[in-house]
Order: sequence, then C-alpha cells, then structure tokens
Amino acid sequence: MDKCKDFFFTYNTKSRNIKFYIKSNFKEVKKKKITFFILGKPKIDYGSFFLKFQNNKNFLKKINGEFLMIVKYDKKILIINDRFTSIPLYYVMIKDEIFFSNNYISLFKKIKNKAIIKLLPENFLEFLNFRKLHGDKTFDDKIKFLNYSSILKISSRKILIDRYWFPNFDDKYKDKSLNFISNLLIKKTLNSISNKIETKKKVNLFLSGGLDTRFILAALIKLNLQIKCFTFGFDKKGEYKYSRLLTKIFKIKHYFMKIDKEELIKNCSLKLNLSSGMYNHYINFFNCKKKLNTDSIILHGHGFDYLFQGMYLPNKRLKVYNRDTYLKFPLDMNNHNDVIKYYFFNSSYKTKNFDLNKYVKKKYRKKIEKKLIFNLKKDFKETSKLRDNNHKWEYILIKNLSRHYSHIDVLSISKFGNEKTISFDNELFDFYLSLNRNDRFDGRIMRNSLKILNKDFSNIPSANHGQKIIFSSKRLFFNSIFRKIFYWLSKNKKYLHPKNENRTFPNLDDQIKQFDYLKKNISLMLKEKNFRDFFYFLNFEKFEEDFHSLIKGRIKGKGQILILLLHLYKLKKRLDF
Repeated sequence: MDKCKDFFFTYNTKSRNIKFYIKSNFKEVKKKKITFFILGKPKIDYGSFFLKFQNNKNFLKKINGEFLMIVKYDKKILIINDRFTSIPLYYVMIKDEIFFSNNYISLFKKIKNKAIIKLLPENFLEFLNFRKLHGDKTFDDKIKFLNYSSILKISSRKILIDRYWFPNFDDKYKDKSLNFISNLLIKKTLNSISNKIETKKKVNLFLSGGLDTRFILAALIKLNLQIKCFTFGFDKKGEYKYSRLLTKIFKIKHYFMKIDKEELIKNCSLKLNLSSGMYNHYINFFNCKKKLNTDSIILHGHGFDYLFQGMYLPNKRLKVYNRDTYLKFPLDMNNHNDVIKYYFFNSSYKTKNFDLNKYVKKKYRKKIEKKLIFNLKKDFKETSKLRDNNHKWEYILIKNLSRHYSHIDVLSISKFGNEKTISFDNELFDFYLSLNRNDRFDGRIMRNSLKILNKDFSNIPSANHGQKIIFSSKRLFFNSIFRKIFYWLSKNKKYLHPKNENRTFPNLDDQIKQFDYLKKNISLMLKEKNFRDFFYFLNFEKFEEDFHSLIKGRIKGKGQILILLLHLYKLKKRLDF
C-alpha cells in the first residue's frame, strides 16, 4: 500500500524545516540526532547509517528492498531511493521551498499558482509514442522525476543529485551451463520471496496463464506457503482455463475475478489520479478488492518478463504473408552506431500503429523527430560509460523501472493490499545483469527453471499460444504449422490459437466501437480547439479519419493510439484546470 497512497511534503531551504502535509505510510525512526522517514522496508542498520555514509556512500549499494528514505540531520535532509524507483518521487524547487510528492498531478496542482509552469507538447508526444516518459522528464518544464539509485541533497538553494549505483553488465555466467544458471535463478527467486514475506504469512498470487506467475507459483509451493490464487479475465475461456490446470494439481484455492468491460472506462478521474498521469488510465486491477484478504501479501509476476524472458531485446521475426511468426532471432546492436536513434524507431513497446510520418504534419516532422531523439540522448547520456551497444540497449530498458508502462498494474494492486514485487530485489537484479544476452533471449532460462522446479507446470499449455509453455520460439513456429494442418484436416478446435478476446487485455478497437461513452469523448477530443492548438504539429485529420474508419469497421488496430490520446486529453484538462 506504500506505493499507492499519496504523500506530499516540503523542505524550506531557509528555515531548513521539513513539513509533511500528507504523510502517507512513512515510518519514523530516530537514532541519536538523525531522523529517518521511510517508505518500504529497506534492509539497513539505522544506528550505523551515518557513520558508514560519511566514510563511503558505496555501502548504499548493499541496501536491499523497495524503499524511499528521507534522512534528516542538523536541519539538512537527504532523500535516497532504490535502484528500481519502486516508489516514484516528483520534485520541484520554487524560490526557497522544495515540493515533493509521489503523484505528479497532485504536485502540479499544488504549485501551479506559485510559479509559471509550461506544459511541453513534445513530452506529451514522447508519451504518445512510447506509452511512457524517459529519464527525469515530466509533462512540464519545472517538475522532475527522481532517477534510480539517487541521493538528493540540498545545498545553497540548489538541488544536488548523486548516484550511488550504476548497473554493471559483466557476462559473469557466459560459460556456465543452462542448468547451472537456471538453478541460480531459482535460488535467488526463493531468497527474494523469503526476504519480502519475512514471516509465514498467507500469500495471494495474481496468477495468469503465462510463464512469469507460473514460475512464482512453483517457487511458493517449494517454500511450502499458504497460497490463494486469483485470475482476472473477461470470461473463463482464456487465462483462467489454463491457470486452473496449475492450481488443480496441488488443490490450491483459486478464484476467478471477472473484469467488467464497462468498469475499464468508469471512474476515469480516480484512475487518472492513481496513474499520476504517467501511465495509461486504462487499469485492469483497479477494483480487485473482492475476495482478497488485504492483510495477506499480494504477489504477481511483474518484471520477470523484461528481465528474464528478454521480452524487449531487439530481434528480427520471420514474416509469412507480411505477418510476424513465432520464429525470432537476436539482433546485435553493435552493428548499429546510434543505439538511441534505433531505439526511437524500433522499440517493441512503442505504441502500435503510430508513425510520426503519418500523424505529424509534414512541415514539422524533421524538427519534431530531431527534438525527440535529442531529448532521449540527453536522458541516456550516461550510456557512454557502457562499451557494448547491446548493454546500452538494455540500460535504456531498465533505467527507472517504475516508468515502464505496465507499472500501473503494480500500483493498482498496491491500492488494496500489501503488494510485493519479487523481481525488485538487488541480488536478483545483479544476477540478471551478469547473464549473457543470449541466455535471456527467448526466455530459455525461465522455461528451464520452471522445468526444474515443477515438470508438470512446464508441460501445461500457455494462454498466449495454447502450446506447452516450455516450447522455444523455434518449436512454437514449427508446431504452429503442423497444428494448422491438423485443424484443416480434422476441424478439431484444440489446434486453434487462443483468441485474443479471451486474454486479460481488452481489445481497444472493440471497446471504442462498443461503448458510446468512449466514442463521445474521442469525438469531443478531436474537435476541441485548445487541444488541437496545444498539439499544433499533430495531423488531427488523420486521427479523425482513423477514428471514423475504426467505427465503421474499415480498419483495425487503431484503438491503442486513440485511447492513449484520450488519456493525454483528460490529463491536460486536469492540469489546465
């Protein structure tokens, strides 16, 4: 609940007083003349903290856990966060006062009458392009986001930020066997779970039909913990169908949590506030309190996909009839001189079907593209410390993990209970950094680790493709060909690929076509003069054309960009008024 509940405090550089207006769940610890205000549970000896800090700030590297810590001493303060930015922090200095909050919208509203603040349309466009912002950027020219592993200190009315940890990609396990590496992943995952749970508490697991949560379930069973599983979906045909096969083996209590399609578009104001404007307000887990024991710890699989499945590693997929297949091959970034520019055009989590050449007016295209790439290079200037371009690419992916577009799921879960992110663990993260890129690609370590932990689990199909979850992309490719042939010959539905509409994620095209609320709001957005003037460089005629074509069923796949634009529209209205 620490990650979700809003907090707001100020620090006056003249009086050197810290004042909490909304204290949230900050725990106060006093040791001699030092006061700690802590969110989360860092593994730390408060008694010897300052002695160690004065002698060598490197000791901060060893503080494990998800945390945000304020250290007050001699009327001075330090603000220290973890390497994951698991608790987001936004800050701004106005005259003699510095304002801090975990909610960007709330902070913006608090200070907008105290200073001239300019909203930056290019930052809105970056969000539209990537579903996230990078570096320390926000949507305006004043407020900043605190980067990972930071020590923020104030001196002479200046904010100074130092970094106590930088990722070290060392390929330590390059020559080790797959089984050796897999057993290490199991060991470190078990340690992370044990550290975060601490006591033999009951555990709620948000279980999908995919690999990440299946692996965590196998680990929880290994630790002999009391488990309840919850699977979300629009019906029981998809994620629940496959996840139920897992829980039946060990007779684990398993609940289906139906996602109401209308609920996804309801409570827009509340969802926008929860997202802090930094994530799409289309939130699956917004109302997940039913049947949950909020005293129990809530676990999920966030982070394992991009750390150990290589989900966003650059790759080339085999295309058949201009459609992607399962068969993919890793791309060597050392063949590209400008990694950040390549990332700008080729990141796999870019907004689908959004091309600047189509949605930006011709006369602004080069200027806008140049500006966006320049901003990204500024955000990632520290990649110069890394020699290997493959490491530079991964650094771009892992810097400020709480800025990842899917982190809103973590925040929405934490709203209702004691949420823990297993992947946000120093030892587990260091292990990821020490792996060879080829071992992370295609999830081979995760699949093999699951096989070692629980062979039965590894043979149960995935909700993503309906085949054994242990299969590699190569195996999936060839199997899919044979399955199609078998289906044509037998018409047996077991050979069909799971339908997208049975997944946890809504079909945004259908959402727009189905609900008048969305159609009305998108229509108003596209016509509003203030919004069009703000985005002076956008080709709104193209958006209008796509919207009407989508409604009439002439095109597909434009739902995501229209919903994201609607999010920015509602956010800007909130910030304006």
